[in-house]
Amino acid sequence: MSTEGIVSGVFKYAHTELGVVIQLQPGLSEIEKTALLALADAANWSPNAHPPIEAITSKVASHLRGDLKKAIQRLKRRGYCLPHPTRGGITWQPTHAGLEIALSLTRSRSTAYP
Repeated sequence: MSTEGIVSGVFKYAHTELGVVIQLQPGLSEIEKTALLALADAANWSPNAHPPIEAITSKVASHLRGDLKKAIQRLKRRGYCLPHPTRGGITWQPTHAGLEIALSLTRSRSTAYP
């Protein structure tokens, strides 16, 4: 996915490898990027899986888990993940756009998590 031409505060559109057009939102913080990568990894890179928050937060250091939970909520507002209510609590499902962003982040990073 190409992110060329993104100006801070301006929304652009990009074609992904799957042919999906997504709206790129600039300004993802490092904790939001980490949360997106942890969610994708916990879901085994599937848009149909919905892991619980405990599975997502177990991917990072314990002192970052509270920030990661807040970042998941911000990603929900951006449309990169969806809550999936279950009997045992809320699970989180990555969207196609969220998985595409996570895939582009893994290509640009040498390590997945801090």
